[in-house]
Amino acid sequence: MGNTGAFASNATMAKVKAKYGRMLTSQNYREIMACSSVHDVASYLKSKTVYADVLADAKDSILHRGNLEALLKKHVFLELAQLCRFDSSVGDLFFQYLVLYNEMKELLIFLRF
Repeated sequence: MGNTGAFASNATMAKVKAKYGRMLTSQNYREIMACSSVHDVASYLKSKTVYADVLADAKDSILHRGNLEALLKKHVFLELAQLCRFDSSVGDLFFQYLVLYNEMKELLIFLRF
């Protein structure tokens, strides 16, 4: 790997570490556990965490556990897709893996029903 590759890897690691720094803390988990409903959890995530963007358009009145899970999965997928676009040296293969992995999970959910 030349200097360009090392720089790209360092830049990618810096981006990953920044994303890691925005993860939920143990305090966040304690506060979420104190919530008494899915609505309360969604409101908490929307107002106090990195998930605010993906939950911004969610209507609290119709949000249930399945919707919340789907929105949180969407957030994770978008974060990973952003990393793939950022570093094209691993991006294409990683993105293909993500798509196949998520497709497999959806098929398994479908088969359970």
